[in-house]
Amino acid sequence: MASPLNVNGIGTSEKKSSLSMIDKDTILAELRERTRKPVVRTEQYIDAKADKLVAKFDAPESRAFYCDCARYLSEDFIECAIENAFRPRPRNPIRNKAAYFGKICVNELVKLGIYRR
Repeated sequence: MASPLNVNGIGTSEKKSSLSMIDKDTILAELRERTRKPVVRTEQYIDAKADKLVAKFDAPESRAFYCDCARYLSEDFIECAIENAFRPRPRNPIRNKAAYFGKICVNELVKLGIYRR
């Protein structure tokens, strides 16, 4: 038997879904919480990832910072930041890709409580 309908023709006897709207802040907080989980990374992994970032941005003086990025940030976050730094922007091109990548990573490291402003 069909459920009773209200004046607008929408069923009222069914319970409402709790997922009617997506809360952006909740999703972002959950993603940040995932990145806060400690990930065991070996020193060899950290050194290799830092060396790749040094080669990618041609910035050997930033190796210590890249080690911090490899140690505390997730692999997905780092790859996304690299893609953002190298994404073509015809109207407003990024002049210093290493600095742009650094800004993205520093902002995240501050949010995680590892760096201070």
